[in-house]
Amino acid sequence: MKPASDNVQSLAQYLFSDECLPWLRQEARIIMSRAASLDLPAKLWPFPAPRGTSPQEMDQNIEDVAHEFWLYLQNFLAKGMAPPLETSDSQGRPGRTTAAYLRNGFLLNLRDQARHKDISQYRYLYRRLRQAIAEGPEFYSRSIGGGSFFSLELGAKPQAALETRVGESYAQWPSPAGLVGPKDLERLRAKDLNLLAEFFWRQAVERLGRPAFLPIRSLVDFLVAHYEHLRDPQQRQLSDQALAHEGLAAHNVSDQDGLEILAWQVASLWSSKRRKVFQLTLDPGNLTLEQIAQMTGLSGPSHVKYQLDRACDDLALVFESWPGVAPAARERSFWTKFLLYIAETCKKDFGDR
Repeated sequence: MKPASDNVQSLAQYLFSDECLPWLRQEARIIMSRAASLDLPAKLWPFPAPRGTSPQEMDQNIEDVAHEFWLYLQNFLAKGMAPPLETSDSQGRPGRTTAAYLRNGFLLNLRDQARHKDISQYRYLYRRLRQAIAEGPEFYSRSIGGGSFFSLELGAKPQAALETRVGESYAQWPSPAGLVGPKDLERLRAKDLNLLAEFFWRQAVERLGRPAFLPIRSLVDFLVAHYEHLRDPQQRQLSDQALAHEGLAAHNVSDQDGLEILAWQVASLWSSKRRKVFQLTLDPGNLTLEQIAQMTGLSGPSHVKYQLDRACDDLALVFESWPGVAPAARERSFWTKFLLYIAETCKKDFGDR
């Protein structure tokens, strides 16, 4: 039996491997069959039992449940929890007993949420949008890297991390409230959701300069930015996790486009003060910690060091969500380029604290 720390590391690595998605789909089928007996509310679990579901709808439901299971496993590991049994076989795939342990934990978590009426508005909105878009004849849907994408043009390429790609927060985009008012949106009717999806897609295309398949979760983030009643305390965490997972399918972090997106993702985690500290630390003038403290209004070098330590922690966290960075990170040239990208990104206006 492996030590608990080895179990955590082994499972964490497997979740970002090429072999993970087929395993998640397999587990999703079992989860869907067993969830049917729990009598979960539709807001929490909108997926019907596999029997009687069309093949196309079943495939989409499996993708969504697989993604929900992936998010659960990420939270499971983030809390320092570890399967008490062997974690994987020689290929890194979780063993049968461990898989059952993880599935049961996921289902028990669902049942606990149902009992306490702890239903995420963010996830419910995502599911309603996914359903409305799948049924809307004007849209094309595609599952990419465990996430659902949509487009009005079939031949478009996927574009993950949309907000960071265009360099403008969704709150700065034109508001769709004149198209669908807040009161009307409370009912989450398919016709209203489809209007909003089309509005968002056209706004994104205008900024990208080309058609694209966009993550449905990006559409959720856009709506949350413009409709206060949709906001959810879990929204930022869920959105960041989805960004990490969906981004794997559309970007290679070793290329320029990928580095820019990754740099923006890192910098967006920080306060304006932390961004300023990081930028000044990489300044070619070789500023001392005392000088940086004076320039940023911090009380002394120890506070500057604290900000830098937390920045390094965030770097490590983001890197765990981008497996493609691991080989490139061994190259000194990668680090030089990447850190400079972050320093430049920190100079931009994030419109925050």
